[in-house]
Amino acid sequence: MKFKVISLFIMVVLSLSMLSACGKAGTGTDASEDGSRDTSGSGSVSEGESTTDLKLNEDLLADFGLTFSEIEEKRGKLTEYSGVRYSGGKHFVSESNDQIQYAWGHDSYNDDGIVYPEIGCRLIETSVKILFSRVNENSNSNEIENAFDVEHIHNRDTKEALGLYTASFRYNEMIIFIYTESDDVITPDSFVNIHFYDDFAEFL
Repeated sequence: MKFKVISLFIMVVLSLSMLSACGKAGTGTDASEDGSRDTSGSGSVSEGESTTDLKLNEDLLADFGLTFSEIEEKRGKLTEYSGVRYSGGKHFVSESNDQIQYAWGHDSYNDDGIVYPEIGCRLIETSVKILFSRVNENSNSNEIENAFDVEHIHNRDTKEALGLYTASFRYNEMIIFIYTESDDVITPDSFVNIHFYDDFAEFL
C-alpha cells in the first residue's frame, strides 16, 4: 500500500540521517517570577502573553485514532484531498476545515471511491499554526518543547531526500514531525505530520 511504502521511506530517511546529522539545540528560555517563560527575542509569543496562553490543539489531537465515520460525525462530511501531501494513500479533509488532512493508510474503498474502514485514523497532516496555538512568528525546537510541553527528540537533515528538514517531537502516544525549509526554523506555516509513535520508535 502506498501509505505504508512512503511511511517506510520516511522511516529509512530518518534512520540514515542519524549517521550524518545531529540535532541542533535551540535557545533556552528563562522562567520569570510568576512562572512564565521569557521568550523575548524568540518571536514565538506576542508581547504581554505568557506561556500559559500557549496550548496544543487538543481538540484536533483527539481526532487521532478515530474512524472515518467518527470524524465525519465530529467534523462534517469528508472529501478526498488532492493537494500536496507528505504521505501516500488517500487523504481527506472535512467541510469544516480544509487545512487538516486525515488518512487511514488503507486502500479499501466503497462504490463511491471513498475509504470507509472502521479503523482508527493513523495520520493527521496540518500546519504549525493550527496544532500549536499563538505561534505567530518563527520559533525553534527548544522553544516549542518548552512552551507546549512536548518532548523534542531530534532534528534531522532530510533536505536531500525530502526537500525539507525534519524536527521530531513526542506527545503521549503520538510522534509529531515538523518539516521546515531551514534547519530548526519553525514557521507558522511549517507542515506537520502526526503519527503513532510506536510506528517510528525503532528508527529514532
